[in-house]
Amino acid sequence: TGLGGPGPWAITLEHCASSTRDLVGLQLWRGAFLLADFLLSQPSLVSGRKVLELAAGTGLTAVTAGMMADAVTATDVDRGDILALLGRNGDRNKGSMASCKWQVKEMDFFWDTWTEDMETIVCDSQVVLAADVVYDRDITKNFFKTLRKILTYAPKVVFIAIEKRQRTSCDGALEAPNFEYFLENLSLLHSSKPKENVTVKVSEEDTKFSKYFNYTRVEELTLWKIESDL
Repeated sequence: TGLGGPGPWAITLEHCASSTRDLVGLQLWRGAFLLADFLLSQPSLVSGRKVLELAAGTGLTAVTAGMMADAVTATDVDRGDILALLGRNGDRNKGSMASCKWQVKEMDFFWDTWTEDMETIVCDSQVVLAADVVYDRDITKNFFKTLRKILTYAPKVVFIAIEKRQRTSCDGALEAPNFEYFLENLSLLHSSKPKENVTVKVSEEDTKFSKYFNYTRVEELTLWKIESDL
């Protein structure tokens, strides 16, 4: 699928229209479009910097970052065709990322330890991206475990795009339990100290920036900035 207009940031991606729950990374999600739009509207956030994307899926946001960044590591779980698809989409757009060192690596939120290679990548990264990566309570719990560990390698700037997905409860009311659990974890992260001498700040970003891709920017799309500093 070709995405965006006929400009220098046109992107071509292979993706699935639908998937099973454990292979959601094969689909394109609105959070990735929002985060990619955000980077295009503020290129200085990643320009010339080292970027790490968590649960990169089809690679839309990672490729967008790769058009401006010095280096991008796109990570996801090694399940089904997810990593292979991510690699193919990077290859499809390598002409637009000519000045970027773009690579794909396996990373799982459920890991308790990282390889030495991943430790180095996390340590060297300056900006961390994640889009629509939490849709299940257990995944959310382990995502924040991974995020807290990443934040200890301060300074770090993290941008997370997530859609508030609602459902109808038994009594007919709308509820968004996964999103509420995400917010609970964000609240616990704010002003925390994941490591001695490291402080964390969480803030919500305005989503009223320019729209470069063709998707519906629903009100339920939210964007968060997390900073860790020494």
